Amino acid sequence: MARLRAVEACERDLSWVAVHMRAEDRREVYPLRDYSDPVSLSLELMMTPGIRMCALEGGQPIAAWGAAHVTSFYWAAWAFGTDRFRRAVPLISWHIREVIFDVAWETGVQRVEIRTISDHDIAHRWLESLGCVRECDLPSLGRDGQCYTQYAWRRSDYRRKEDWYVPHEQPEDAQGSAAAA
Repeated sequence: MARLRAVEACERDLSWVAVHMRAEDRREVYPLRDYSDPVSLSLELMMTPGIRMCALEGGQPIAAWGAAHVTSFYWAAWAFGTDRFRRAVPLISWHIREVIFDVAWETGVQRVEIRTISDHDIAHRWLESLGCVRECDLPSLGRDGQCYTQYAWRRSDYRRKEDWYVPHEQPEDAQGSAAAA
């Protein structure tokens, strides 16, 4: 099996993942935008201030994730991937818990919000396993009337990591991914 590692996203890797995005992510990502173009998506994410990461498997990008700085106190998290996305979930989860949360709370962020299409129950379970709080349904939010569900990590809910999740084994290249953030 090829080595999996997290790296700071570059335009090339982000574009690759966007072009080869799995169908369930396209169904969730593009209805929230005025376009359905992977190049526009990767450019938007590269130009928006925030954290941008890619998972590489043997040098090949298979997933992208991050948190866009909407304001100094509010971030919007995102993630999508290729058909091999599930292989990167443990690495992404580790990075969210160990890097993104720490950076967010240390810089005064009050909430990190994520919106997911309402029938994506696998994504909902993953977010809840990461400590996300389900806040509300957002009917007709999508361009074609799709319903979304809003989740958030809120500073007011944040406690020491040891209190709210079971520590997971550190992924093989976790030190490199922490340094890249």
